[in-house]
Amino acid sequence: MEEIALKEFDEISEEVIQADMQQKGYILPEKAIFAFLGDEVIEKYVAQYQGQKIASFDSITKCFDVYSIVYEGQKICLCAAWAGAAGAVMLMEMLIGYGVKKILAVGSCGCLVPMEENTFLFAEKALRDEGTSFHYQPASRWIHAEESMLQEVEEKLNGCGIAVKRCAVWTTDAFFRETKDKVEKRKAEGCEAVDMECSALIACAKHRGVQFAQLLYTADTLAESEAYDIRTFGKTAREIGLGICLKAII
Repeated sequence: MEEIALKEFDEISEEVIQADMQQKGYILPEKAIFAFLGDEVIEKYVAQYQGQKIASFDSITKCFDVYSIVYEGQKICLCAAWAGAAGAVMLMEMLIGYGVKKILAVGSCGCLVPMEENTFLFAEKALRDEGTSFHYQPASRWIHAEESMLQEVEEKLNGCGIAVKRCAVWTTDAFFRETKDKVEKRKAEGCEAVDMECSALIACAKHRGVQFAQLLYTADTLAESEAYDIRTFGKTAREIGLGICLKAII
């Protein structure tokens, strides 16, 4: 027994609860966009591409609808993501359990260094300051995104004239405990952004053997710890980010 329970990674025994626990029999498209954007943005794209609701996952607080749209001749699965590492991974597991094999997530991040709002970034690696990832990969400080997936989406976007910078991101469970000292320590380690899900999503994807990458857009800024600025929380980038993902996922 470890002194800290999160270090007790179990890579041998089978899970008691399976991802298809609701036994709904869905067959989802293999490619999915997992969007931390809210229903309004997603529903707009569903209407634009004449998409259809193909699945629905129930939780105790909310029902998450899954849509299928056709983009440049390919079926793409589109689903709103649950905020926070634990909920996001739980929903991602359900997508994988019903057939998804390649996932591109999109969501906001806070700036740790000076950056304009609505700047797009790819998470190259994430510092694991949340609890969920430790149930999917052995304990470590950092977790790295799959290089082949990053290169694939970057090449596609470069072909469309879209350049996205890579970055290191600090993933933390505690939005209101991003303290001044911790912000400075994370910056010293090379983190340029902070979010709440990335390291856990990377860990889950690695454990389940699916391809995964995450596109982030800058929202609020913690670059000046004495002058936190919520800005517009990346509102302008939400629809643009979903459009970028559609181009990249195909």
